[in-house]
Amino acid sequence: MPVKHLAFTDVGPFREVALSFDPQTNVLTGPNNSGKSSVLFVLGEILVYPFSVPTKLLRSDSPTWELALTTGQGDQEIEGTFPTEVEKLASLYENLGYTCFVPAQRLGASFRSQGPSVGEDLDSRLEQELDAFERSSPLLVRQAGRSSLRDTWRQYLGTETPSLQTMRRMPLTDPYSVSDKDIIQKIVNLDYFSYRNNRVEAREAVNRVIAVASEIAEGFPIDFAGVGEDEVGLYPQIESLDGNLPLDVLSQGTQSLIHWLARFLLGYAEYYDFSSDFMEKPAILMIDEVDAHLHPSWQRRIIPTLNKHFPKVQVICSTHSPLMLAGLGPGQVQLLGRGEDGTVTASTNARDIKGWSADEILRQFLDLDSPTDLETVEEINRLQALRQRDVLGEDERVELEQLRRTVGRISQTQQSELLEKLGEILGAGDEADRGGSGARGGREKGSQADRPD
Repeated sequence: MPVKHLAFTDVGPFREVALSFDPQTNVLTGPNNSGKSSVLFVLGEILVYPFSVPTKLLRSDSPTWELALTTGQGDQEIEGTFPTEVEKLASLYENLGYTCFVPAQRLGASFRSQGPSVGEDLDSRLEQELDAFERSSPLLVRQAGRSSLRDTWRQYLGTETPSLQTMRRMPLTDPYSVSDKDIIQKIVNLDYFSYRNNRVEAREAVNRVIAVASEIAEGFPIDFAGVGEDEVGLYPQIESLDGNLPLDVLSQGTQSLIHWLARFLLGYAEYYDFSSDFMEKPAILMIDEVDAHLHPSWQRRIIPTLNKHFPKVQVICSTHSPLMLAGLGPGQVQLLGRGEDGTVTASTNARDIKGWSADEILRQFLDLDSPTDLETVEEINRLQALRQRDVLGEDERVELEQLRRTVGRISQTQQSELLEKLGEILGAGDEADRGGSGARGGREKGSQADRPD
């Protein structure tokens, strides 16, 4: 059941806001402090269990929310207040499918597992949940007391529906950060579970994580080489161009990519009991700053790769990268921004962004009128200011001429590079017309040279 519509009040920078979502791809973008994380927190509060919006983001005593989801029988609409009442959402979770929230801070660690864990002590699990809850809602914890909360949560466990019990088995979700410790332990557990129970599909889920990561990580192919062991303990071993390496030895970008993919995909597979067709079942992935630590060539491959491998997954993510927006269709970009009065609003793109360059996206969507260095921007602004004056002093006329030469030289250099590239494209096209090699490449590049309207 994908999210169709969300409205809420008094959370983060929003007094009130309403957003409409694409059933498959949704990329939140906008300046810092425009509410991207707040939107994801609100969705997490409603759709992920157990999860709580940080209380410091609640701007009143009774913030409200309304949510519409698309089902096979039409739209299902629900509403509530923060903090949400899990009992009210229990019936929703029965039909919702798998949901996953990945926070922006994904912390690496040189963790080594001491062996597979076949189960968790209830009190230990409650302590972990209380720790995460205390970080997001310290005031509520202080008011109620940890012992009181522990007793309340223990009582509630006996009333959980099957879907809530399944969701509780997933890795704990802290709104602020997540450590790779849980992911490393989960991979060790699944490798052991696969061997002991002859469930090869469990290990296949780990292989799929690395395969999808490898597809995004253009130019750096990787593969899962099994669980390795050193004098400290067990670890996932990744086959790479540099040999078989522990996960924590890989670059921060590669670790971050594997980390959030594993958090999502392993939970996705486990939620549906590793069925062979689990990727044909519904799921919602919410991820803050999906492009963190990734090279631009990797960033632009994220959404196409996710859509290719997970056609039934609704992706709702945030980014500051123009390359994450490139190629998206109408209604797939959520633009957040502040008006002159400071009010934060949301809107979507009316037309697709196919064929746009990074510069064009920066100007049109990210409010960066001059996507170049600050010194050049200042020179351009000064040139414009001088040209608009009716009367100039002698020093200003000299400055104007100097700026014309400087800015003009930069512009000519850029135009020269573009013309040179265009010449190469046209030359490749001419060669193709004569029956030379590279005909397909010439036509493809030529089509990309056209700028959008």
